[in-house]
Amino acid sequence: MPLASLLGGKLLARWIIGTAQLLLLLLFGHFVYGLQLGDSPAAMIVVTATAVASMTCFAAVVAAFVRTREQAVPVGLAVAFILASLGGLLWPLYNLPQSMQQAARGLITTWSMFGIQDVMLRERSLAEVSTELLVLAAYGFTSFFIALRLFRYGEEARAI
Repeated sequence: MPLASLLGGKLLARWIIGTAQLLLLLLFGHFVYGLQLGDSPAAMIVVTATAVASMTCFAAVVAAFVRTREQAVPVGLAVAFILASLGGLLWPLYNLPQSMQQAARGLITTWSMFGIQDVMLRERSLAEVSTELLVLAAYGFTSFFIALRLFRYGEEARAI
């Protein structure tokens, strides 16, 4: 089996689960708390799926640097927390110093937040969030190819 197929299959399963979880959380917020999801359900679904795909591929890169599943959990949580805090998920980016705001523009989480906020708060359409989608897709493809280069299986298996 080609290595790309093996890694792609592993990531596909995680992408399906992650996308379903995020969409369920958004729907729960909508129906239970009246959260407005914007005027374009298609845009929300595509932004969600693309954001999860890019993060799933990035997680494979992180996983390539650990040797066991036990190491993967704390390393993964640390990376996730750093990306969340710098990417505007825990507090607004404008509360960060200017230098950190500029650095945040290079993070997957920032572009995910831009896309979701544009759909939810600014009621943007799928075409209007194309920049965010392209950036997230580029992150995803780049991360996948880096993970593919670092990926090991068999006796050299890592924590993916």
